[in-house]
Amino acid sequence: MTELVNQSDHERVYSWLKTMLIRHRFRPAEQLIIGDLADFLGVSATPVRESLVRLQAEHLLDATQRRGFFARMLSLKEMNELYELRFALMRHAVEMNLPHAGADTIAAVSREPQWRKHRDVATELDEPRSDADDQARRLETLYLQIVSLAENATMIDLTINTNERTHYVLSIDLEQAPRRFGAEIFVEEVSGWLREKNVAAVVESFERELVASFTVMPEVIKEGINRAYALPGLKLSQSVPRQRRSRTGGAA
Repeated sequence: MTELVNQSDHERVYSWLKTMLIRHRFRPAEQLIIGDLADFLGVSATPVRESLVRLQAEHLLDATQRRGFFARMLSLKEMNELYELRFALMRHAVEMNLPHAGADTIAAVSREPQWRKHRDVATELDEPRSDADDQARRLETLYLQIVSLAENATMIDLTINTNERTHYVLSIDLEQAPRRFGAEIFVEEVSGWLREKNVAAVVESFERELVASFTVMPEVIKEGINRAYALPGLKLSQSVPRQRRSRTGGAA
């Protein structure tokens, strides 16, 4: 008999797994077993497998032939490269497009960044959002608004993916009050320079923030790795997310 899987199951599984991976809620190199995840989420193996393939393509997990899927390890080199990539995308967008942007575009980009509220694992596991997590989302929204100046879909997609892959590290970084305060100043400063179309000042602000991030990155990565290894591991047989569904898509 042909297996029936609701589209909502695909999106629900993908969203949940993605949030768990972004927040490093699986231990480093932990194997993500399709059958266990399917049982935990109350779905068939199909949406789990397809979600894991999608997430591998987004570089949010690792996979090896014949061995399966695994949570990623935190890497100082990879984080530095991602921060450099985001800086390059923002710099290009500003230098090539800010001088010619219209007033409405500038107003939209320099406006106080607002992120869309949505359900994620923090809600599913009754975890309140932290100030650092909120500030990270504010910065990520600003980065995306700036890159959007280029009206280049590929650059926008790269920025979204970079934001997702660096969110855990950025949130840990911003737990320190001086860094969080510095991020608030950065947002206000860049927003002001954007309104004035001061390309050099915007790029200089980017560069200072990048250097500041690189300075603390080794310690932030070390802390992130320690936290990830300290996790007890997800008890798939003992904990069930809300709104569990049966394998045919109906409410269990």
